[in-house]
Amino acid sequence: MLAASALLAGALGGCGVTAQSGVSLADDEEVPFGLLDPTETSSPVQGTGAAVAVFLVREDGHLVGVARLAPTGALSSRLKVLAEGPTPAEASGGLRSAVPGPDVVASVELVGGVATVDLSREFAELTGADQLLAIAQMVFTLTDRNDVERVGFTLDGEPVQVPRGDGSLTSEPVSRGAYAPLVA
Repeated sequence: MLAASALLAGALGGCGVTAQSGVSLADDEEVPFGLLDPTETSSPVQGTGAAVAVFLVREDGHLVGVARLAPTGALSSRLKVLAEGPTPAEASGGLRSAVPGPDVVASVELVGGVATVDLSREFAELTGADQLLAIAQMVFTLTDRNDVERVGFTLDGEPVQVPRGDGSLTSEPVSRGAYAPLVA
């Protein structure tokens, strides 16, 4: 047991983790994206599964992250939970989803930091602001995972142009920065 403790201490020391004698608080500006932002709902996430953040749309058209439990932390689970939309309490608080349902996404895979979402024909029926918001919701929900930097979109396996926050179209993978104006 002593050898295991020494090995663990040596490994942590090699990773830059240092021992401290008490609790230290981070300054607000050091807290990662959005964690200190007020949320529309304050009910705790209950049940079992992986805690994930999904992004819904406020009445003013801005995105806001809410906590959910997904069966797994897999990308497909995140999108499935996103497609379920707001809870009744969130909906009564003015949140909605532009993602019309679970049939919008045919598949999702991750290669080299880029998640590729294969959209179904149902997605093509979305127009204007709802298409932009749905894409932004998926990008923010997927890139909330540390290993996802950008999101690309295909339709039946072929690259498809999607709107960015500035109104332009791209068939290249996009990051959160492309939708920064949509975040509260």
